Amino acid sequence: MIPALTPDLRKVLEAVHYRPAVSIVLPFDPKMTAKDSLSASLKNTCDQVEKSLLKQYPAELALLLLQRLRNLLNQLNYSTHKKSIALFLSPVFEKLLYLDMDVVPKIIIDDSFEIRDLIDCKIVSRQFLVLLLHSQHMHILLGEPGKQQRILSAPIEYSLPTSIKQADQTLEQLMRAYQLPAFVLGEEKLIGIFSNANNCTGSIIDYIEFSGTEKDSDQIDEVLKPYLEKWSDWKEAAVLQRLKEAGKSQRLTIGMSEVWKEAMHHNGKLLVVERGFHFDGFQPHNPYSYVKDAVDEIIEKVLESGGDVEFVKQGKLTDQGQIALVRFY
Repeated sequence: MIPALTPDLRKVLEAVHYRPAVSIVLPFDPKMTAKDSLSASLKNTCDQVEKSLLKQYPAELALLLLQRLRNLLNQLNYSTHKKSIALFLSPVFEKLLYLDMDVVPKIIIDDSFEIRDLIDCKIVSRQFLVLLLHSQHMHILLGEPGKQQRILSAPIEYSLPTSIKQADQTLEQLMRAYQLPAFVLGEEKLIGIFSNANNCTGSIIDYIEFSGTEKDSDQIDEVLKPYLEKWSDWKEAAVLQRLKEAGKSQRLTIGMSEVWKEAMHHNGKLLVVERGFHFDGFQPHNPYSYVKDAVDEIIEKVLESGGDVEFVKQGKLTDQGQIALVRFY
């Protein structure tokens, strides 16, 4: 358990000298962005932090923190293959994290910032796959609101079970490769034939009657609109389905103790946690850090290892002890 704060330690923590905490989340993708553009973005961020600190704190304290921030920025690795960075610093603590996710830029000064808040900075993908069934061909599209791109077309013979099975396997392989849910669109008869043979039902959001073609982008948008408006619910369902699939392939770990062990060994591909779940234990934490408990530490390790983290509603992981991990191996 984390030890209780003594009156003296509480005074130290609440003292103005220790309060200027700066948390920064930024896109940082050197392999896709010119170094001059990245440098300009970092300078602009530093200027914003400087302006805020000098406005709120004595110059000596503000300049101390700014120097620590510049030192961190000078240490950035422009050879990284990550997509973003998170920096945390105060007069007594600093940390730089490289993240493998797209983020919304964010600067927070003085407010409490936890490692789990990083997940809310992540840009949520609204991509999906669409399987369009026609009389003699099938098309698979990579879609997002207002846009679809064909990624595969193939002949299909609905009277041959082997042809239906091949179509089913193709869709399943693409869903796994892209880690995206799918919609199946087509005439009622064709949908019925395909759905009876489908093995990846859990990752298919719905089967929808549709008489158009892959070129009818506006019509596809219209039939999918009600689903996209509830995207967070479908996204959560897709995450839970990934846990089921990982369980079938013997790559799922559940419960705090076992998840902790795997995360500490950098074996976390996808961490799923009930929102609001905290767990005191295993070891004390730095009182100045953004890591507040064991769940926070697991989140940090998974992100550092290039894994992903998703939150689900309370009660969704009751049988898993409120936390579950899909392992790399």
